[in-house]
Amino acid sequence: MSMTLKKVLIGAVALVAVGGLVAACGDDEEAPAGGTVVNVTSNDDGKWDFVLDKTTVPAGEVTFELTNKGTLEHELLVYAQQDISPLLTEKVAAVKAGQTLSISSRIQGLVEDAAGEHELEVKPGESGTFTVNLTPGTYELGCIIVETIGAETIDHHGKGMKATLTVK
Repeated sequence: MSMTLKKVLIGAVALVAVGGLVAACGDDEEAPAGGTVVNVTSNDDGKWDFVLDKTTVPAGEVTFELTNKGTLEHELLVYAQQDISPLLTEKVAAVKAGQTLSISSRIQGLVEDAAGEHELEVKPGESGTFTVNLTPGTYELGCIIVETIGAETIDHHGKGMKATLTVK
């Protein structure tokens, strides 16, 4: 076998091996544009929560796909982890008094998408996506809707509609 043919065969074997490794390393975490996809499920039937299919992701583009399995509209905000309970207490008091109060602009480290949006709202039974760029750190995903239904004022976040995400 000539030296040129050996080099070609070695190159072909190496190319197949690299292609196999790349295919094996690819998984459903990767979005088509190279970012990470985090599937989030919201529920308000019994336990109020956000369930994430992964809680640690690499820094960079992250697409959150929120599926609302609840009976109420929910929203997804992403912000640096912190205690927002004082802001929610204010919002609950305002809603109970028949007023509206937006607190999102007062949340430190609130993340916006490329269009400048800071939240994703999803109706019951529907899904939506929200794509942002995240730097390393710890983030909270939360629904900060406060609403009165009948005689009850419901603070979605306070009932447990939140989750923590670590970005490395």
